Amino acid sequence: MTFELEIQNIKVLFAREISSLLKEIDFGKELIEEAEKRLNLKIGYNYFLFPEGEASILLYVESILDLDALSSVGPLPKKFRISETIGKLLQTRIKNLPKEMHRRILSYYLAYQPIAGFKATETTCDCIWRYLGDESDDYNYYSKRALLASVYTASRLFFIQDLSEGFKDTDLFIDKSLKATANLTKLKKKLDFDEIMGKIPFVRLFT
Repeated sequence: MTFELEIQNIKVLFAREISSLLKEIDFGKELIEEAEKRLNLKIGYNYFLFPEGEASILLYVESILDLDALSSVGPLPKKFRISETIGKLLQTRIKNLPKEMHRRILSYYLAYQPIAGFKATETTCDCIWRYLGDESDDYNYYSKRALLASVYTASRLFFIQDLSEGFKDTDLFIDKSLKATANLTKLKKKLDFDEIMGKIPFVRLFT
């Protein structure tokens, strides 16, 4: 085993341990040191694994959770509906984790690293779209991910407060949110923005 591969394996084990501890402890220095102790690593070893800082640890943990969700859903069938598949992926990604874990992750981002929180959400949404085979590289690339990010974030917050049996209300919330997003996308397609902007006198001065 090469040194690089060995370090990668340690990073994955470390991320798994962090993920497990997040069910009991808020993310921060105490949790990170506990993970190091459980893996028999020297205190401070995390700085070698993740020199960008503790926020990068949580981002890595979330990327592992993204892959876990995709793995549990399995390969795509030959024929599938995008909206339904996205709904299933969101349900799996969110409901795979205990509420308290979501709360701790989001609380950390909100209190200390909001930019890292945006990055984590962006990564999850990009992962989902790539799983669906999206190869867009124009405006649609950003609009698809931005719309999905709004649904994903709102659904995580809804899930934390969901008291319904089997979290069925979260499933319903995701479904309704995706339908609302689809309607917004259809409206956008009906509008010719170039034509609309061209009718504005001020804009015509620059075209």
